[in-house]
This record gives sequence, structure tokens and C-alpha cells, in this order.
Amino acid sequence: MNISARLFTLTLFALLPTLAVQGINEFLRNDEREREIRSSALSTAEHRNAELDGIVNGIERLLGAVAELPISKSLNPVECTETLGELAKQYRKDLVLAVADRSGTILCASIPGNSGATIGDRNFFVEAVKTGKFATGDYTVSRINGEKTIPFAHPIRNDKEETVAVAVAYLSLDWFAGHLRRVPFQPGESLLITDRHGTILAELPSSTGRVGKSATPAQLAMIRADSPATTELQDEHGKDVIYGYVPITVPPPDLYILFGVDREHAFAPLYAEQWRSFALSLLSLSVALALAWAVGANAIRRPIERLLEVIRGWQRDDYQVYVPRRLEAPEFRELGESFNQLMKTLRAHEKDLSEANRFKGLILAIAGHDLRQPLQILMAVSRLRSRAQDKEDQNRYLAAADEAVERLNSQLDALVTATRLDEGPREHKPVAIGPLLQSVVDQWGSKADQKGLRIRLRSCDEDVLSDPILLEAIIRNLIGNAITYTVKGGILVCGRRRAGRVWIEIYDSGIGIPKDKVDKAFGKFGRLNSDTAGLGLGLWIARTAADTLGHELSVCSIPGHGSRFRVEAPLASCKT
Repeated sequence: MNISARLFTLTLFALLPTLAVQGINEFLRNDEREREIRSSALSTAEHRNAELDGIVNGIERLLGAVAELPISKSLNPVECTETLGELAKQYRKDLVLAVADRSGTILCASIPGNSGATIGDRNFFVEAVKTGKFATGDYTVSRINGEKTIPFAHPIRNDKEETVAVAVAYLSLDWFAGHLRRVPFQPGESLLITDRHGTILAELPSSTGRVGKSATPAQLAMIRADSPATTELQDEHGKDVIYGYVPITVPPPDLYILFGVDREHAFAPLYAEQWRSFALSLLSLSVALALAWAVGANAIRRPIERLLEVIRGWQRDDYQVYVPRRLEAPEFRELGESFNQLMKTLRAHEKDLSEANRFKGLILAIAGHDLRQPLQILMAVSRLRSRAQDKEDQNRYLAAADEAVERLNSQLDALVTATRLDEGPREHKPVAIGPLLQSVVDQWGSKADQKGLRIRLRSCDEDVLSDPILLEAIIRNLIGNAITYTVKGGILVCGRRRAGRVWIEIYDSGIGIPKDKVDKAFGKFGRLNSDTAGLGLGLWIARTAADTLGHELSVCSIPGHGSRFRVEAPLASCKT
């Protein structure tokens, strides 16, 4: 193997670690992109599920109100029809209301002329009569107006708490799809909603005519899972799709949600970028190898061949051969001059061969040193690149007694939070959101139970940069405020990752806050209801603590329906 080939091979081996690192980096980027897609699909599915939960809860409240009307309990068809017609005017034909007696015969409906129709064989009606509770039905073609609908039923009880009739609502699936389509879909995204039996209720963004038909067995495999999650399946067209799903076991019950992201479409920008990177890397490698070959041929091999020609001439006892002075590299030019000087010395001192041989050995030793030095530098650089060290911080768990003491200490700190808010910027450190939310929810659990409220937690395993005491004070006061102003229903506490931040959200079904009273509610000693216990410092502490920490605190509220408070905190680190 000549000098050019060796230099070519050496350059190739020197570039291999860089190419390997680039390959590993692209693999990690693909893995991170898939995690992002799965997280986004699951989050969107849960958001859509919360949207459906709001619709179902609204219909439940409406039917509950209808069930409490005197005309519903009296079972007077004439008055009942007039009243339901007035109630349903605001819904046009999107929501049809009706009242049926215990046998399932329609007594009255918001659309006149349907008295006498029977729904006694419908499962939602049977369930409402049997359980005495609100029931969500399956895909149904309404016997009142003949439209594709999803029905709901609420029992009507007399003074003895006996079910004497059932209030029924038929929600148009056309309206249902139109409502869900208000949130725009990105290319490659899809949404599939089915009833408990897997019959499709909505398919977006564009319908393929499968409404009323069963979803594929693969799509229905997770319908009764224990909790929301993600999976990858092939859709009915054979395309790989990453799905985030919410099973029928999660409220609102009996509705199954699949939000899909087409893998090919989602990865297309990344694949295009990787192909560009691969092409540039290949071009760079080709240029480097070509330069190595050219440098080996012109700067090393040719000068050495000229030196070899001189040596061959000496072997033929031709001492008239000189090394040309036009050698490009200074080192070889110097070496050539040394050869010429050596030749002159040999001519003048042919008899002194030993001295000439020693001089020749010295010259060869210098040449060997000059050629070895670049190899030594490359080997040193290679060793330095291979000394990568990974350090992992090890978490330690506290004993039960220490945990109790720490919780007590946190609670004591929270008591003086209001007096510490003026201390200025606080030191931020990683705070685990999951244990913090669980701790605060546990603190308020008994209070919620006393009021007959349900408090639920949907946590996450992210860490945020914050002050743990002030962050706990914010969440504790927001949950306490939600419990204080909620009479019935419940509170949902959730944490989720959003674009380098964590959203901590508290939803309640309380009295809500009018827009013109939001500033008052967040003010010191601000209370919307003077009959409510407390000093009115909860929301003020939350807002002031959030400002101190640099966290964004926002509220979205609908008077009479509830509120959503959101705290946004930065991630402590990006998890892949």
C-alpha cells in the first residue's frame, strides 16, 4: 500500500467517529420526535375528551333541569310539549328534547307530532330507568326526527323518589361533528369517536361515510383500557398512524376517543432534513478523501519518488544526480538539499564511508520523525475524543418520619407565605410536579369530601424550575378557592407538558367569575361572596407568588359553569 492509499485510509478512519456520532444523533432525534408526537397525540385526545365531557355535563344539567319541571312530573302532554318547544328553540334541530313515561312511550317532544312513539327498547332508556341515573346511549337513528344522533336520558322522579318518567335528549351527530371541527386539524391529523360498542359517531376532519358503522378491530383494541395512552396502528388505508386514545372507562363514560397522527406526514420534515444532512456529509467525506488522495499524491508521494530516484542513482554509483530545488514542501525541499549536500560530501570523501553512512542515518532519522509527527497528533486527538464521561445524579428517598417532618415544615412555611412575598426574587430549583400535586390534593381531600365534591388528579412526571414552597402555596390556594366556590360537581387538577413548560391546571364546576370582577377576585381581601368564609387572600397569594416566581397565572371562567386556573412553569430539563 503506497503513501497516498495509506493517507486515504487514515483520513477515512479519522472521519468514522464523526459519522458514527452523526448517525447516533439522528437516531436520537427520531426517538425524540416520536416521543413528541405521542405526547401531543395523547394530550390532544385528552383535550378532546375534556371537550366532550363539557358537552355531556351540559346535557346532563339540562335534562336534570327538565326533570325538575312541574310539567315533566305531572306528565301533561300538552303543557310538556309547549315547554320543551320553548327550551329547544335555541338549539334549532341540533338537540331534540322529549319526555317518555316509564314504559317508554313518548308523551311530549320539542318537535310536535311525535306523541305515542316508543323508546322502551332503547338501552339508554332502560339504563336510566334501571339505575335511576343519567345515562349516555349509543349511536341511534332517532325515532322522533329520523336523524343520526347520540341519545341521553335522565330519570324523572316523584316526591317519593320513584322514577315515573324519563327526560330524553337526542344530540345531532351533524352538529356534533361541526362542533368538533371548529378546532382546526393539521395535515395528517384525524379524530375518531365511537360509542361503547365501537360504532363510529364522528370521523374528522373529513368523513369517509363510516358514521354509524363499526371501527376496525385494531382501533377498538384499547376501548376498555384502564387509562389514556398511546399506540401505533395501521388505519383502514394501511398507513402507520400514532394514536392517542381515551377509553370508555374515563369520564365522560361510554365514549371512546382516538386522535391520530400520520407517521409519514409527521416525520416528513425530519426525514427531509436528515437526507440533506446525509447528502452534505457524503459530499464532505468525498471532498476530504479526494483532498487526502491529492495531498498524498502531490505533496508526499512525488517528492519521495524524487528522493528515491537520487538514492537509486547512488546505488548505480552515479553521484552526478541532484535533488531538484523546486520541491513544493519546505520540509522536502530541506530534505532534498540535505541529500544534495550528502552527495557532495560522498564525492569529496568517498573513502570515509562510515562517516557518510552515519550522516545518511541521521538524515533518515530526521525524515522518519517528520513523517511520524502528524500520525502522533491524530492518535492523540482520537484518544481525547473517546474520553466521554456520563454523570447521573442519584435520587434519595427520605424515611417516613422525615417526610412527615418535611410536610409539616412546608405547611408551616405556607402559613407565612403572605409575609414572605415581598422578599424579592426566589432561588429556583428543580421541583417534581407529581408528588407536589398529590400532596396538595391529599391535603384538600377531606374538605372536598365534606362538601360532597369529587377531586381528581391527572398528574405528570415532569420537574419544573421553581420555589417549592411558593409553588405549593399557589396550587394549595387555587384548589382551596375552587372547593370554596363549588357547590356541586368536582375539581380536576392536572399537570401536563407544553413546549418547554408545564401547565398546572385546576378546573372546577363552581359559580365562576364574571369578567368585570376578575381583578377584584385577585385583589387582596377580594371575595365574590361576602358569606364565604376566609379573608379573601387565597387568589391574591397565588397571583403575588406567581409574579414573584415569574410564572404565568391565568384564569378562564364562565359564570354559573365554573373556572379554569392555569399556572405555567418552565421545565427543569428536557426529557427524551
